Amino acid sequence: MKKYGKRLIAPDRVWEYGAYAFRNMKTGVPGPVHLDFPGEVARARFTDATKLRDYYAKNKYRSESRPYPAPTDVKKAADLIAKAERPLIVAGQGVVQRKS
Repeated sequence: MKKYGKRLIAPDRVWEYGAYAFRNMKTGVPGPVHLDFPGEVARARFTDATKLRDYYAKNKYRSESRPYPAPTDVKKAADLIAKAERPLIVAGQGVVQRKS
């Protein structure tokens, strides 16, 4: 299941849709996105790479913040785990993702 999908029908909007797809992929719960490039868009020539750089810089395709727990909550959890007789931690895939 994808978080975002878009068919690109105008070559001049590749920058916009690309930035939006990256933003969707990296924010909230990370997940896959899909951009469909039909033949005429895939064959289009893109000679101005500065447009891509400028668009991404201006629109911040990366999330500026990531949620972190309060330090006091982490301390409480660590104390509970340390005092437990048989601690068990059940964690999802998100705990092994590298911070980018």
